Amino acid sequence: MSNKPAKRIKIGLITATIWANENEKGGTRYSIDIVRNYKKDDQWEETSSFGIDDLPVVSKISDLALDAVLELQTK
Repeated sequence: MSNKPAKRIKIGLITATIWANENEKGGTRYSIDIVRNYKKDDQWEETSSFGIDDLPVVSKISDLALDAVLELQTK
């Protein structure tokens, strides 16, 4: 498999990255990282910690990530 993400979904400052990993049976297993970007001084950073105002976007991006994984599994 590649070091490149299978798919990336971004809404505002929140990003879901979908990774494809080969499992022990030769199939593909998908994992998802969800992070929030923020600016600290002049550098962009990311965190997996979310505030209450972020949760609607985290919920939506999780739904979109699930749809993307289901689509990837059918290919």
